[in-house]
Amino acid sequence: MVGESSATSHWLTLSPQDNAIVLNLESNTPWEDTAFVVFRKNPNAIVFDSIATTTDNFYLDKGLKNGEMYCYFVKTIGRYSGTKTISPLINLSNNLCSSPIDSTPPCPPEITIVEDCKNSQLHFYFESDSVCLEDTEYFSIYLLKVNDKKFIATMDSAYYFYENLNSIAGCYVVTATDSFGNESVISNQICVENCPEYELPNVFSPNSDNVNDLFIPIKNKHIESVNMKIFNRWGQEVFETTDVEINWNGRKRGEKGDCSEGVYFYVCTINELKLNGISSYKLKGTVSLIRGNTKKAD
Repeated sequence: MVGESSATSHWLTLSPQDNAIVLNLESNTPWEDTAFVVFRKNPNAIVFDSIATTTDNFYLDKGLKNGEMYCYFVKTIGRYSGTKTISPLINLSNNLCSSPIDSTPPCPPEITIVEDCKNSQLHFYFESDSVCLEDTEYFSIYLLKVNDKKFIATMDSAYYFYENLNSIAGCYVVTATDSFGNESVISNQICVENCPEYELPNVFSPNSDNVNDLFIPIKNKHIESVNMKIFNRWGQEVFETTDVEINWNGRKRGEKGDCSEGVYFYVCTINELKLNGISSYKLKGTVSLIRGNTKKAD
């Protein structure tokens, strides 16, 4: 607030609200106040105009514009209880200025999510009535956590494409925020599940021709991690990794030498990303290592 000046008997205070200002007048006089005339400065002049007369010591000035400055003083009309005193008694309050502030958050939108699990993407759509939409500056998307929410993105449109994700699993909400930074409560909650896939080939050819040189998954989607162990036909472990891409180049673990051609056995624990946490299962199988020579597997 700006523009305060002293007053001995009546003191004006202002309380900014959304598109309004509340005027409160404190009196410290031996007489009775019977009426209050509210004056507001004309924005196009230096004079104050009378805008209301009330018998209450407070007044709500509505229909104002947020962020603009409004200046006031109040003229009080009073009298003593006795009949032989001068009446009416006129007093002026201090002058005071303030700006209305929007402290009321907008209403949250209703959200719809179109899932594309195959391509690991989500399409968000927001719906609000015209009043709420007019009061909204932007929307924010959050992924709900146990005791918190993780911020994802903000947008000023009524849709958002959330793409190229390692995981789509989770429960999502949206809020609306107005131009004064007031954020709404969260919207309706929508939970989405992953569709994990993990598939390995049964043959690869690490012969440096840049074609099928690595043992890597054919399908790998919504997988958190793996624990892969590969054995030769005598049960000796030749390779181990937690890399979901495996990337075995056909060499023995910790050695520069190549493994021989032949059939190798693997045991792999797959850790899938799911809505309720990690879900694990074991995958067992064989893979043929072929280089185009006649060496047998170690």
